[in-house]
Amino acid sequence: MEIDIKGLCRLEHDLKAGEISAASPVERDAMVNLLKYLQIETVHQFETAYDRRCFELDKDGGLTCLRSIAPIRSADRQQPKVCLELQDGDEEAQLARQLVQDVANDLEGCELKCVEVNSSESPTRKAKSSYGGNVRMLSDMTRVSVICDKPEDLARAFSDILGRLQVRNTHRLANRLESEAGADGYRDVKVNPVVNEYVCEIQRQLRQFYELKHDQHAMYEWARELSVGAKLEEEQLIEDLSREVTEEMIRFAQKNWQWDWVLPGGFADHGRTVCQG
Repeated sequence: MEIDIKGLCRLEHDLKAGEISAASPVERDAMVNLLKYLQIETVHQFETAYDRRCFELDKDGGLTCLRSIAPIRSADRQQPKVCLELQDGDEEAQLARQLVQDVANDLEGCELKCVEVNSSESPTRKAKSSYGGNVRMLSDMTRVSVICDKPEDLARAFSDILGRLQVRNTHRLANRLESEAGADGYRDVKVNPVVNEYVCEIQRQLRQFYELKHDQHAMYEWARELSVGAKLEEEQLIEDLSREVTEEMIRFAQKNWQWDWVLPGGFADHGRTVCQG
């Protein structure tokens, strides 16, 4: 099933903005949950695509050189310096970012992608929603991605960057090429080293995976918001709903609500089974 992510984003926006009218609360719940069903289906499709590329790369032992990158998770993940306000750390963040860029730019077989230092509004919101307002817990205000052509390039980039930056303290290292792959399916090696007394985020990615996830940030948000993966499958979503809402979702599916090309073919059949059970 081919799903148009931009179409789902428009639908999500229109529902949240109240631009799609519902005749009753049940109909509204059916719309919202049908959207969730499609978002979960989309995340699972990308998970499968990532797994397939990972399998193809590793058929001849292509990922062997990356398996020695062991995870690290420090008990203290706060910024080393006390910054009561975000702007207090701006100068350190900019210098740390420049140091990382200077090293990464010299790597052969790699391409550097820089993320602009966030304005204070977004990090402030994240600090309040995720860390009780503690800005020292933010680790991705200085973030770069190093896109590598081959696994060997990624392995070399990993050791070269940390070595040349003389990193002595790493708050977190996640090797998500295999065991630590998230619910969003992303495959990368993410490290949060302390550079110039500032915690940075450096993502090392293979180009095959980077191109697959490019411009798909919405899918990452859906995976995180809906806890997609072991915690939630499409079928579980239906089973947790009332009979009235499920029947309304089936009605929408049968008349190809909104976009006929995004509705799973077996949705209505599964919904009927749940209602009859």
